Amino acid sequence: MSRPPAVPPIQPAPLTLDEAVRMALARNPSLEEAQAAIRRAQGGVAEAQALRNPRLDLEQRFTYQGPIPVFSFTTPAAGGQPARTQEVQFGLPFTRNLNVTGSFDVDPFGRKRTAKQAASRGVEVVRAGFFQTQNELVYAVQNLYLAALRQQALIEVAREAIEAAREQLRVADAQFRAGTAPEFDVLRASVQVANNRQTLVQAEANQRRTLTALLQLLGIEAQAIPTLAPIALPPEPEAVMELAVRRIQGRPEPGELPASLPRKPTETPPPPTPPVAQGGLPPMGPAPDSLDLALAEAFSRRPEVVRAEWNRRVAETRVRLERKGNLPGLTLAASFLFNPDQAGFAVVTKSYSLVANLTIPLWDGGVTRARTRQARAEVDQAAAAARGARLQVEEEVRRTWTDLLEAVERRKAAAANTVQAREALRIARVRYEAGIAQNVEVTDAQVALTQSRTNEVNTAYDYVNSVANLNRSLGRYAGLKAEA
Repeated sequence: MSRPPAVPPIQPAPLTLDEAVRMALARNPSLEEAQAAIRRAQGGVAEAQALRNPRLDLEQRFTYQGPIPVFSFTTPAAGGQPARTQEVQFGLPFTRNLNVTGSFDVDPFGRKRTAKQAASRGVEVVRAGFFQTQNELVYAVQNLYLAALRQQALIEVAREAIEAAREQLRVADAQFRAGTAPEFDVLRASVQVANNRQTLVQAEANQRRTLTALLQLLGIEAQAIPTLAPIALPPEPEAVMELAVRRIQGRPEPGELPASLPRKPTETPPPPTPPVAQGGLPPMGPAPDSLDLALAEAFSRRPEVVRAEWNRRVAETRVRLERKGNLPGLTLAASFLFNPDQAGFAVVTKSYSLVANLTIPLWDGGVTRARTRQARAEVDQAAAAARGARLQVEEEVRRTWTDLLEAVERRKAAAANTVQAREALRIARVRYEAGIAQNVEVTDAQVALTQSRTNEVNTAYDYVNSVANLNRSLGRYAGLKAEA
């Protein structure tokens, strides 16, 4: 009886970069903390609005008291009736009363309205902090993901180097057995194989370390290390260089520039909330068409700039609020009292009252003036912080822009060098097999090719990292959603 064929185990699908980002956005504790801070700030706005609404209170009171005052009086005799003494109690030992009170702060000078405005602007400050955390988190996930892919590519380079060294060892051993090559060639080839194995072991260890750090950031157990899906590398170096030259010369490709991108970096845009994408990552490119446009985009999108601007507006609102400390206040109140247990001569069980309370501060000892000075100092402090945030963002954009241009140049040079190294290795092998060159020439050519391939991988991922770093400095990773 034949056995059924074994079913191969189902391999999990590779983890994509988009999936890694969504997992980080859904599980990262720092984002959860920032979201809780937003809800708390929104609760402050609701509280400020509630203080502007009328208030209605119901009070039910039960009282047991004693002794109760008693008034005695005597009725004189009349009509043949004897004189009588009567007592009237001014209360009862147990009483009940119900009081309904409504009040409304008219707020004629808008103190509470200004307080609500300050709370609303505070929400925008906290929300910008959330987007700042998100921007840095997505960038960190990208960095680790790309670093793991870089190590995977370096592992392939190391394996190729081992195979080439083994082939050279086979050729050297065959020529040694044939008596046409010295034993030194065999030993030198064996040493090269061992050296390449050490490089492979180191590359594999670096990849495991990087994957462990990535899984920790995503909140995944390190026991189940997934396979990473490769990403589409940027165009070939010649196309990249041609595109960079076109952009530097001010000739952008059609459709590359967003229509909503600001054109003048010197203008200070209003502090909008960073736009929310519909899931996934923004494209790795293209970069803005010029440094000025990159600065304009960063000033309008970076959460640090947005947060600093809202902080300044909150401080300005607080100045207006503190200046109203010496202004009059007006409160209206209405009350209804029901007391069914009244006793005495004139029993009134229901009563009401209407009260208008006008408060005019005459002298507060200078508290309002001192608080106003503090609020104005906070405005100056917030304005300085906003300028500092813009300067820091400008420095980051300029640096990442320069890094991008440098990466383009380095990648082009590395690709050309790899072509030359392959040709040099081919010539060295032909010369060695023809007996007109030594084995050391082949070994040196193999080392040079391995180094060129390593440089090619590094420059390719340096370019991708420089694009990701530029996107981070522009604030393009703020506003992403965790769901697909």
